[in-house]
Amino acid sequence: MAVLKPPLLLLQALLRFPSEFVGEKYLVQETGLSLRVVRKILNRLNLNYLLVTEHREGETYYRLKLEGISPSLLKLIREFIVEEENIIQNYEKIEIKQKILKQQLEEKEKEEYKASARTETFVNSLVFLEEISSIILRSQTFAQVFKETFKRLFSAVNYDIGITAILEDKLNIYIIHKSSIPREIIEKSIIFTKEKMGITLSLPYLLQDYNIIEEIEEIEIAPAGKIQHSIGTTFQKDPMTPGYISLFRIEDTPFLADEKQVLDVLSTQMALACQNITALQKIQQLAITDDLTGIYNKRYFKQAFAKEFERAQRYNIPLSLMMMDLDFFKRINDKYGHQLGDVVLSEFAALVLEMTRSTDIFARYGGEEFSLILPHTPLNSSIEIAERIRNRVETYAFPGEEFTIHCTVSIGLAQMKEEYRTPEELISTADMNLYKAKTMGRNMVIFS
Repeated sequence: MAVLKPPLLLLQALLRFPSEFVGEKYLVQETGLSLRVVRKILNRLNLNYLLVTEHREGETYYRLKLEGISPSLLKLIREFIVEEENIIQNYEKIEIKQKILKQQLEEKEKEEYKASARTETFVNSLVFLEEISSIILRSQTFAQVFKETFKRLFSAVNYDIGITAILEDKLNIYIIHKSSIPREIIEKSIIFTKEKMGITLSLPYLLQDYNIIEEIEEIEIAPAGKIQHSIGTTFQKDPMTPGYISLFRIEDTPFLADEKQVLDVLSTQMALACQNITALQKIQQLAITDDLTGIYNKRYFKQAFAKEFERAQRYNIPLSLMMMDLDFFKRINDKYGHQLGDVVLSEFAALVLEMTRSTDIFARYGGEEFSLILPHTPLNSSIEIAERIRNRVETYAFPGEEFTIHCTVSIGLAQMKEEYRTPEELISTADMNLYKAKTMGRNMVIFS
């Protein structure tokens, strides 16, 4: 019987009882988790929480309260739980299919007792389908689902090359194959999959470009020769993203109808896995995103900057940090209202984001203060970037309902130095330079 993942059970319980004190026994009964594991899950989901204890009659009760969560995140969590419950209902339908498959197995065992090889295939298929339900529930990326699922598929269906193709921005290819297969045979299987996908889904043949996202070579040695047989089926990663699964066999033994049935059930499971992973990634992304501007929030900035600081320290590579503050922003709020102030903040974030590189990390630090992490960037280059940002903001007309607003930005810039031992030291230097820029007249860049 499929069940909600432990983190979802926990969130469901917290949303249902947001302010009551509960005992350890309640947590275990409601979520199947101890308090230690509950805290570990909350930390893994990057959710801030408050733990309050209360002693009653020799027992300790706890109150867990989520903090700093926007209404949009709470709404998405609730929607995600409902969506997860819908997915579980689909799993239950698959479990019914598995029961039917098991009944068919029992009937075929009676009818085809002598066909031992075929009976073994049915047994392995049943075990495989039970295993992948568990894999899908605990996987967090599609590559992980593909790797674990197709490795176990060997036990249910004898194949030499397995390919999953998903049509996103490009055609993304996931491959698993036995060792010793020549590269040209693998390339032919990719071409075959692209053609079958185009024909089956009525797609124009524009699938020349593709990315191999994952390629796994199994130790088991494949027989020599060319591809003799193949089977395939479609699935939907989401309503706008089609996928196709192909299995290839080199030896001259056709795929059985039972093996095709296993592949059909697998395609349904893969679609459910994609839905589950996509929903989970949305929650994780929202937890590190600023609601107003859509850029990273302070929580993510601290995590990312700690990693970049450690990397710069370990490998002796340049690292710059920029702290920015919109000048006289309080006056804008007081004169024009917070709604227009929010427009200015959003427009400013969009302006800076256009000027950043893919490796840069731009975040809202708090209020009208923003931070920009510049990996692999020496001081002279970061000064040029800071001046470009300052000039762009100074000349930009921020849109109002009947007029435009002009404002400026002060920037404090700091470069990684050998004497810095913690990320906080570099942040403190950048903050100090920002303070100097504000006190020396604003609309300037101060660096060190």
